[in-house]
Amino acid sequence: MATRVDGRAMITDVRRASAAEAAGLREGEEIVSIGELSVAAATAEFEPRFLRRSDPAAREWALRVALAGRHDRETIRLRVRSAAGERDVGYRPSFAEATTLLTATVADGVGRIRVHNSLGDSALIDEFDAALGRMPEAQALVLDLRDTPSGGNSVVAKGILGRLVDELAPYQRHELVAEQRLTGIRRVWMEYVAPRSPLLRGPVVVLVGRWTGSMGEGLAIGLHAARGAAVLGRPMAHLLGALGESTLPHSGIAVRVPVEKLAHVDGTPREAFVPCAIAGGRAPAAGEDLELESAVEWARRWLRGPGGESAGPCPPR
Repeated sequence: MATRVDGRAMITDVRRASAAEAAGLREGEEIVSIGELSVAAATAEFEPRFLRRSDPAAREWALRVALAGRHDRETIRLRVRSAAGERDVGYRPSFAEATTLLTATVADGVGRIRVHNSLGDSALIDEFDAALGRMPEAQALVLDLRDTPSGGNSVVAKGILGRLVDELAPYQRHELVAEQRLTGIRRVWMEYVAPRSPLLRGPVVVLVGRWTGSMGEGLAIGLHAARGAAVLGRPMAHLLGALGESTLPHSGIAVRVPVEKLAHVDGTPREAFVPCAIAGGRAPAAGEDLELESAVEWARRWLRGPGGESAGPCPPR
């Protein structure tokens, strides 16, 4: 993940277990060139051709597409700059897929469940139930959604939500835009989640990041709304959901576009929801996950009782 800062292309995050991480790319490095081209020249081919005015968001998107590359192309080669100087880095666009739907551990009363890009797999519901069943000593839960870039579906999300809420509660707001365009009348409704026994009643902390996409974002705002969970981490992917599909008649290409506006129950557009930032500190050593450690510590403070939950910029509700 990269963004432009004062005209420079800066790496702001590197997906864990990715080819980019294995190649040694690190957050905070500046991208000097992509292949044999300057950053501006390499990203120009991906920028929209017919904008009426300069659009910073479009330029950011073009930068990320250039860095993501295509799976049918050769190695992407970058020159990057850091305090240690300049160096060349190469990687093939790829990501090692997880062999399990989730991983789960528990320590000192805090359970940790990391979902591995499986929010579209109905088997995840049973896996989640089984994971909770293996940690009866857990008094709090950290749900790690940082590896859910492909999104999923609401049945799976509500299956997870149901184990964490104690009453029927709204978790997401919908608005059907097409109906208003057709009739002039807005159609807005709340989607609810129902509890499923047995419930985990302790504190819940949700950990999110740049690769929390679509239904991952919906699950995060849903837990915030229906469970009062603290949502920590970096800004999410800002992907729209509730997709409709049409097939182009001449090419046969399927096109998917969002057909509803999705929002937090308080009306905040889902793509505009901002998690509580985790205070920055030292750079992590190899194998360290400082964000997860911070989320676990947040849950532990919450468990310690009066006063503990007030630590940090976003106290749980």
